[in-house]
Parts: sequence; structure tokens; C-alpha cells
Amino acid sequence: MHTSYSEQTQPQSALQPSSSKVRKGPPDVLSLPSEKTLQTLKPNMPRDYQIIMAPIFTDFSQIDENLYLTGIGGMTRENIKNHRITCIVNTTYEAPNLRQPGIDSIRISVDDTPTDDIGQHFDIGVDKIAEHAKRGERSVVHCVAGVSRSAALVIAYLIKHKRMTLHDAFNHVRERRQVIRPNNGFFKQLIEYEKKHLGKASVKMITVEKEGVTIEIPDFFESEHPRTVQIEALKTKFKMQQQQGQKEQQSHTEDKKTNTQSDDELNL
Repeated sequence: MHTSYSEQTQPQSALQPSSSKVRKGPPDVLSLPSEKTLQTLKPNMPRDYQIIMAPIFTDFSQIDENLYLTGIGGMTRENIKNHRITCIVNTTYEAPNLRQPGIDSIRISVDDTPTDDIGQHFDIGVDKIAEHAKRGERSVVHCVAGVSRSAALVIAYLIKHKRMTLHDAFNHVRERRQVIRPNNGFFKQLIEYEKKHLGKASVKMITVEKEGVTIEIPDFFESEHPRTVQIEALKTKFKMQQQQGQKEQQSHTEDKKTNTQSDDELNL
């Protein structure tokens, strides 16, 4: 069975994030690569792709008896067969869907940016997972790295169908897949989703000072995930330093160009 997200009965405007342009995904594929094929291709991949092929991202993480979470590198024919997967939820616009008999595949086309509206797609994704779970079947949710987009959808599923608070749902998934971290925009949408289904919020976003920079985090991160907070602060600081360096380089280049033009004018 194959269900394209564009084939759902919702209006076309609801199929894409309201804050971004329409993204056309790649053609469907008829089969997935084997683990051996991926390992053979890995040395020739760009560095960014080699990183997401690391075991922490390709791990086929079991969330509960009927649900798994992984990155694109975990989408191998062995994993689908060995875990008896009957439903694939692809939370990317860039990775292809699998078209194969016996596999129900849907795409939720979002980018991993804080401004993308993944929340408008939560219900269709989590209800599809629940539909298969009620029949005792298994689903896998994936994005590129299995960190942000797919994790946000899995957490939304636990909120709506397992009645977990956002706080508990995040920690439940984090215990089973250490690398998860929905971006702040997705976290805010999960807070609203929790309010909608559970009547109140267990999490709020706060700003903290760390390593000389100000960052925004879910409030429980400070006490329960301090290493994550420190890493995010260091990443933010490094990015700011890079941007400052680029500005200084650009300013130096412009000054040099201006001086050269002035010298040329004097020589006329």
C-alpha cells in the first residue's frame, strides 16, 4: 500500500509549511539500499553525508512495541524486513518515499528550520502511526538524521495517543535515542500541541546565559540535560565568532578595494 501525502483529502494549501515555498520531493523509489551498499558508498560521500551515516544517526531506535525512529542512513532493506515495518513516515522534502507492496508510505514535507510549520501535519502523521499500531503493526518515522523533524513527530504521537506530557515524551524518546533535539520552533509547536490534547503545558521556553551567549531552551533542559545546554551554547558562540570573522574579512576587503581605487585616481 502506498499513500502519497499529496493524495490526502486535505486542501493543497495545507500540504506545505505556510512559512515556506512549496517543495517538490524526489521521485519514489521501488527499493531501499542494503546496509552493505551504504557502507560501500560511504567513503565517496561528501563529509556531511558521512556524518549522518554514523551509527548514532543510522541506529533504528525502538520507541515502543510498534514504533521506531531513525535517520535516512537507517532506512535499509534489512531494517524494514527484520523489524517487520508496514508503515513509513518520511518527514523530509528531500528524501524519496518507498513505493513497495505491503508498505504504507507517507511524506510530511518540512524543512528543519524553526519557521517551518510541522505542527499542521502532526495529526495526519501520528494518526497514521496509531492506525497501524491498533492492528499490531509497526511504523518507522525518519528524517535525514533522526534528530529534529522525525523526533518532533514521534513526540507528538506520544502526546496524543499515549497521553504523555511533552516533558515525559521527550525524555522517553531521548532515553532511546540520545541524539534527538527538535529545533526550538518545533518545540514551541509541540507545546501548543500538548495544550490542545492534554489541556496544559508541561514545558515552556526560556532564555539563559551560557558561555557568554544567550540561548533559548526548553526550561527543563537546564536541570535535566545540562550537557546539551552547554553544547548548544558553544555552537552558538562559535557561529557568532564565524559571522564576526566574515564581517571583518568583508570590511577589510572593501577597505582594500577603496584604497586601490583611490590610488588609481591619484595616478590619473
